[in-house]
Amino acid sequence: MKRGAKIKFTAVLLCFSLTLLYFPNIAKAEKQTTGRLIGFIFSEDGTTPVEGAVVTLRNVATGEVYKSSGTDDHGVFKFEDMQKGLYVMGVSSVNGDYNAEELVGVHSGKTEKLSITLKTYDEQTQQAAEEINKGQNSKGEVLVGKIISYEPNTKLATVEIIKGELRKNDEIHALGPEDVSETDFYQTVKVLTLNDKPIKKAQEGQIVVIWMEEDVAVGDLVYLIKRKGIPPIFLIPIGAALVVGVITFSDTDDNPDDITPIKK
Repeated sequence: MKRGAKIKFTAVLLCFSLTLLYFPNIAKAEKQTTGRLIGFIFSEDGTTPVEGAVVTLRNVATGEVYKSSGTDDHGVFKFEDMQKGLYVMGVSSVNGDYNAEELVGVHSGKTEKLSITLKTYDEQTQQAAEEINKGQNSKGEVLVGKIISYEPNTKLATVEIIKGELRKNDEIHALGPEDVSETDFYQTVKVLTLNDKPIKKAQEGQIVVIWMEEDVAVGDLVYLIKRKGIPPIFLIPIGAALVVGVITFSDTDDNPDDITPIKK
């Protein structure tokens, strides 16, 4: 064999050997585009498993919805072959529906483990959520407050919350009665205080102070505009699905099914 041909043959053989050596890893990398999600659902005490609960996930980017089968007598649910990404989560049980208060992340080639506690809203919070969601569903905005005093020098308005709840950073519509007030503008609630202390949310019956971008008058009404952001799974849940622990397992785990619930 001539020297040039021998060198060429050696180079081809080397390339072929390298392909055989690395092809399994390449194929493996190509396959690892999905992950798994395993979870445990507990009742409000954080220790009693909830049987028969169904978990719903919605991919934030694609909108694709996944549903689990009912949890077993240990409160376990599983999702296989989940596309990586962030998911909104909700849980349906025999008692009602619960929305998760945070997003759930899924990673390629990994198994995520969640421990979830179903916490039912107190009566006041539940009533406020129902009133707000029902009003927004039909009108896009809902009456939440009434102006009872206003200081034009500071633009601080004292507002009685007459229905539902109002949160800091909510979008509101200040509107006066026709032929009585010219108030009609929209703004974000940037300052919300109760008894001179900043608060994150105000509920029915409370009297709070809001900084107004424009002048208002006594008797003007405050409407809550449909809240922005990622919509939850359920319109009117009875409570929150609280994720109390997250552990990520690598794809080298011998048996990711052989795991126990997280308890805090």
